[in-house]
Amino acid sequence: MIRNIVFDLGQVLVTFSPEYIVRRCAPDLPEEDVRLLVERVVRDPEWIKLDSGEASEEELIPVFCRRLPERLHNGIAALLRGWIDCLLPIGEMQALAQSLGGAGYRRYLLSNVSHRFWAIKEQIPPLDGYLVSADERLIKPDPAIYQRLFERFSLDPGECFFIDDREENIDAARACGMDGFVFTGDVAALKEALRQAGVVL
Repeated sequence: MIRNIVFDLGQVLVTFSPEYIVRRCAPDLPEEDVRLLVERVVRDPEWIKLDSGEASEEELIPVFCRRLPERLHNGIAALLRGWIDCLLPIGEMQALAQSLGGAGYRRYLLSNVSHRFWAIKEQIPPLDGYLVSADERLIKPDPAIYQRLFERFSLDPGECFFIDDREENIDAARACGMDGFVFTGDVAALKEALRQAGVVL
C-alpha cells in the first residue's frame, strides 16, 4: 500500500527552464548570447556541482567567467546569483501535493538542487520531509541518495511512490524498491498512474 508520495522539485513542483532563467537574469542579452549562457553555463557539467554540493554559486562565477567572453561576465554573475528566484510554481502539481496531504498521504521532497533551495522552500506546499542533494553530497540517480531518504524518514520503499521528470531517476528508484512515474507535464497521466498504484485521489 502506498503511504508516501515523493516529489522531485524542478519540472515537477516548479518550472526549470534554462532559457527563461537566462532571459530573466540577463534581460538585455541578444539571443545568441542567451543560447551561449544556456549551453555553456546552465547545461554545462560544472552546474552539477551546485546540486552535488561541491561548489557554491559564488565559487562558480569566476569559473564560468574565465571560459566565456568578458561581455558575458555580468550576465554570468546575475545568472548564478538569481536563478533560484526564476523557478515558477506548477499550479496543478502544487494543488495535487496539497490534496494528497489532505487525503492523509505523507509527502517528501527528493531533489537534485543546490543549498539555495532553502531560500524558496516556502514557494512549495509544506511537506513532511525534504532531502536536498547538495546537503547530502549525493545526487540522483545514485542509489545511495534513495537509501538516505528511506533511512532519514524511516520509510518502507514499497510504500513510496516517486514523481520525477527524468527516466533514469525513476529507474534507479525502482531498483531500490520504490515505484514511480516519469512526469512530463501530463497531470492527468500522473493521476492515472497514482490510481493504478492504489493511491486514492
